[in-house]
Amino acid sequence: PRYNALKARFIDQRKAQLPTWIDTQATYDFDQDDFDSDGDGYSNLFERATGMDSLGFDQVNAPQLIGSESGKSRISFVRYTNPLSSTGEQFDYIIEESLDLRTWIPSSPTLENQIQIGGGMERVTYLANEPAQPKVHKFLRLTIRKIQ
Repeated sequence: PRYNALKARFIDQRKAQLPTWIDTQATYDFDQDDFDSDGDGYSNLFERATGMDSLGFDQVNAPQLIGSESGKSRISFVRYTNPLSSTGEQFDYIIEESLDLRTWIPSSPTLENQIQIGGGMERVTYLANEPAQPKVHKFLRLTIRKIQ
């Protein structure tokens, strides 16, 4: 029921913004992997792969950056232990790093912690291999790619 109500509201808003559009065009946008149906800043694919709610604001499973005493960056997030058996889809969970928030490269952090949370999901925490250098900030982010 919530899906249909949110979808109808989205279609009405989209058609108000783009008066030449028909319901089919707006519906297509709402259901796309790369679209953010609930407007919380996370794509539908990202929310599905991390167990977030793609129809409402949900920060519980969102990635978290965590400080460490060693000065190394850490990132924690929820993921499926076996996404194919849980969702019928396969995901790549890719941690990337940047020094300027513009250029991102794949990172090879160390898995620091892995906690089973039920429902075929786990919370993982990764630790950057090198500590931050003075006056240089290293940023981490999670990117999710769907494997076809």
